[in-house]
Amino acid sequence: MEMAESMKQETVFFEQRYAGQGISIAGAVKNPHRLTAEDLKRMAMTEVRDLLMVCSSGDPKGMVGSYRGVLLEDLLNRAEVILSDHHAGNRICIVARSTDGYIVVFSWNELSNSSVGEGVLVIVEKNGQPLNDDEGPVALVSAGDILTGSRHMKWLSRIEVMEIPSVIPDEKGCAFLD
Repeated sequence: MEMAESMKQETVFFEQRYAGQGISIAGAVKNPHRLTAEDLKRMAMTEVRDLLMVCSSGDPKGMVGSYRGVLLEDLLNRAEVILSDHHAGNRICIVARSTDGYIVVFSWNELSNSSVGEGVLVIVEKNGQPLNDDEGPVALVSAGDILTGSRHMKWLSRIEVMEIPSVIPDEKGCAFLD
């Protein structure tokens, strides 16, 4: 039984480390696709310098000299987010997932209509070097956040675009999904 458990743990380790060789962009998009770190490096890159990493408790974790990557908004524009109606942008959320189960969420308006979007990068380089094994080949950072550590994701594997259904009250005030 110990051998089976050991093999299971090795499989989980393998999946966490090697499933993250690239990212998939899927969900409510016209052009779902997969990108490797090499694909991302061939795209227009943005650099963020001197980023203080602060964990969600407010505890400073250190300064990163630079991160380079592709703006998440650019990747979503390339995938062509599907907006079902004029107000659908208010109901779109973007869920980023890592190979270890960590999840980070953004709203479409936050990325496309605020300064936060200017600093959300799908990163492939740190301090002028490819990301190390601790962060995986592709990671994510939201440089405009006050608590930057909360939405810093290692081993980014999937970006999923979702539309949240509308809630409409009926004549009795009861809500139902549109």
